[in-house]
Order: sequence, then structure tokens, then C-alpha cells
Amino acid sequence: MTKIAKLKKRTRITNHIISRIGETLYHDEGVRSIQIKISFKDGSVAGYRRVEDDDDFEEFFKEDED
Repeated sequence: MTKIAKLKKRTRITNHIISRIGETLYHDEGVRSIQIKISFKDGSVAGYRRVEDDDDFEEFFKEDED
């Protein structure tokens, strides 16, 4: 599903802002994964991706190391 958000206020988009928005949405109840992709007019792209299955997989190996 694609959701387009239009900002009313002129805002400078930074990686920090993208990460904060992504983390906030990801930790909402019922969210399993999130992907944000921002394509700028100059051709550059910024994004954020987080998937619950990947987190579980990484956590499994962290526990094994201890």
C-alpha cells in the first residue's frame, strides 16, 4: 500500500526526521513493517526500512553470542 503525505509547512527533510517518523510509525501497535522512500526532484533518494522479521532474526543471533 502506498500512502502519500503532503506537508503544509515548508520543512527541510533530513535523515534524522525520516528515521524519527519511521521509528514512531514502526512502534505503533499492529505495525509489522515500514518502508519510507522519498524521491527528490534532483534525482536523489532517501529512505527508511524496518521489518519485524529482520529484527527477530538479528535478536536471535545476539542471544546466541551471549
